[in-house]
Amino acid sequence: MDTGLVIELWNKGILWDKMIGCIWVPLEKIHFSEQPNDGQWMQVDADLEIYNGEICGTRNPTGHVIHIEMHFEPVYGMFTKPFVHSFCDGFIIFLNHQQSINWTT
Repeated sequence: MDTGLVIELWNKGILWDKMIGCIWVPLEKIHFSEQPNDGQWMQVDADLEIYNGEICGTRNPTGHVIHIEMHFEPVYGMFTKPFVHSFCDGFIIFLNHQQSINWTT
């Protein structure tokens, strides 16, 4: 199960690239918003912590910090009141129709 977002910071070289470090952010810490926020400074760590095959964090700070702004944007028009009301009304009509059907025959 995917429970977080891994952000990797790389230094691009001429012949090869070098990974500076990574940040692990739990998905529940990322907010839903239609507008960007101020972001936050996050410490970059060198290693991922893995427990039972799942990433659960990072360790060993590299001394680097990075400013990150992240948010989930709702699908356009998905959470507006007219959409929610029409969806709920349609679903109630569907449930009422399902209850009126005689399923025993």
